[in-house]
Amino acid sequence: MPIVSYTHMRDGASWKAKFFGTDPNSTLIRGASLLNRVGTQHRFVHRSILEYFFSRTIYGPADSNNDIAPPPHFDSSNINNHPLSQRSLVAEPSIVQFLAERVQLDPGFKPQLLAFIEQSKTDDDAACAAANALTILVKAGVSFIGSDLRGVQVPGADLSGGQFDSSQLQGANLTGANLTRSWIRQADLSKAWMEGVQFGELPYLKEVEIVISIAYSVDGKFFALGLDSGNINIYDTTNWTRTRTLKGHSEQISGLAYSPSGEQLLSGSWDQTVRLWSCKTGSADFILEGHADNVNAVAFAPAGNQVASASHDMTVRLWDSQTGSILFVLHGHTDYVFSIAYSPDGRNIVSGGSDKKMLTFNTHTGEMDLVLENTAAVCCVAYSPDGSRIISGHEDGYFELWRSASGESVKRLKGSSGRIHAVGFSPNGQWIASSSGGATVTLWEAHSLIPVSVFVGHSGLINSVMFSPNSLQLASGSYDKTVRLWDITTAGAGLNLVTNQSNQVVSVAYSPDERSIFT
Repeated sequence: MPIVSYTHMRDGASWKAKFFGTDPNSTLIRGASLLNRVGTQHRFVHRSILEYFFSRTIYGPADSNNDIAPPPHFDSSNINNHPLSQRSLVAEPSIVQFLAERVQLDPGFKPQLLAFIEQSKTDDDAACAAANALTILVKAGVSFIGSDLRGVQVPGADLSGGQFDSSQLQGANLTGANLTRSWIRQADLSKAWMEGVQFGELPYLKEVEIVISIAYSVDGKFFALGLDSGNINIYDTTNWTRTRTLKGHSEQISGLAYSPSGEQLLSGSWDQTVRLWSCKTGSADFILEGHADNVNAVAFAPAGNQVASASHDMTVRLWDSQTGSILFVLHGHTDYVFSIAYSPDGRNIVSGGSDKKMLTFNTHTGEMDLVLENTAAVCCVAYSPDGSRIISGHEDGYFELWRSASGESVKRLKGSSGRIHAVGFSPNGQWIASSSGGATVTLWEAHSLIPVSVFVGHSGLINSVMFSPNSLQLASGSYDKTVRLWDITTAGAGLNLVTNQSNQVVSVAYSPDERSIFT
């Protein structure tokens, strides 16, 4: 924050004397101002005061009758003297936010900012003002979809979250601009200056074969990839180097799960086996045999003492994770079992299958508790964070909410015209997300099942959704070879994380610290 030092003997003849001098009027004004004085040094009591006054030099001072005074007129031929030309405001979010609010409140301010942007097309001196103007307009929520921005000069502008679909940006100077989370579908960026542009995409791992399943260790230090060949690659997340490859399965890895302690890795395969690996040695502690067909899903109990596997052979098997011995073979399904989920307290497990049934079992006794009949195959199941409800997604496009204790159907809704491929609760229990073959993700209020938002952006079937641990973002993976992040706090503003995938995206997962997402 700027500091002004004043002594009357040294500075009495300078500009400082008009405010800091001994004249009674100056003393009165200074005493009523929001300043602190330490010795001969004066400063604003808080940086926000300085930011406010600087913002007012751009928008115009308030008058006695209306706090929303019109912006001052500017001379386009003298652009270098305008406050927006003095420095980049990207590092001044409070100033940008103040001016963005003025755009929303005063219709006359937006045209002036657009004039700076237009002037930059032919005037190099307008580049700084144009970059600041476009930053302010984007933060004000102004859409530039389909806009003619050819040749604009906005180096260093913060365009994150902006809407630029189908805009014309040919020859634009976007050097150092931030386009993270921006909507730029079908935007024409030919011959644009793109050096240093930030798109917000994180580094990705390249495998030589199809990745079928993924899992993070609970502490986030290790990451496992299950491959089509049956191998499992383990990565150290501190430097993303491969630490080992686990070999033993002979067909694709259909499911992975780390134990809550992080000491074991559970894998299920289409070779009809389940394996428990030691994370310390990389060897298979136990090979769990017994399934007579493909293993489709695996899960670790919350306490880590038990694991579960679901199979094409119409059974769910529960195993002791410490000895590898079979605890229970859960019968009841009459066709493939696609999905399983433990209750948060680990006392129950729910399974869903192509026989149009959901079954719940007591994990301590192996006894079946409930049979929930459905009108179509059950493709996915999940417990609410408090364990009181179960959500199921179905082949006919419906999903249903159930009371876990009684099996009573609370509500059944049409979520899609096609199969529900994924469904899940947010960790805070407030939201439910569902995805389908219709290339959309729907966000529902968990208690009322009222749709809150439909997230549009994918061009292919969406078969996986996952909330971030803090429930503020939702990730969706699609056959269009992209993963998109959606901001729940802004009702689904697309963050558009487009991955450089050469194949369809079949699963996504957040790291526990929410800094990374894997596809």
